[in-house]
Amino acid sequence: MAIIQVLNFMSAGSAFVAALFWFLSASGKAPDPPFGALSGAANDDPYFTHAQRVARLNQGGAAFAGLSALLMGVALLIAPGS
Repeated sequence: MAIIQVLNFMSAGSAFVAALFWFLSASGKAPDPPFGALSGAANDDPYFTHAQRVARLNQGGAAFAGLSALLMGVALLIAPGS
């Protein structure tokens, strides 16, 4: 298998993982925020922990989207005839 094909498969896989992370972060139901939400929220507060989980999933989605773009850029740079 040529390096271009490997990079294209890795790029497609990274894009799929990014989409999965973003779907998971967007599909969860947030609990109702407590009175005075996020002002001195405890680490075990359901609203606070949900917000942290969504932030981590978004971070992962963005990282995989960036990896996908990087791999596709490398594949385009080293493609024959470019």
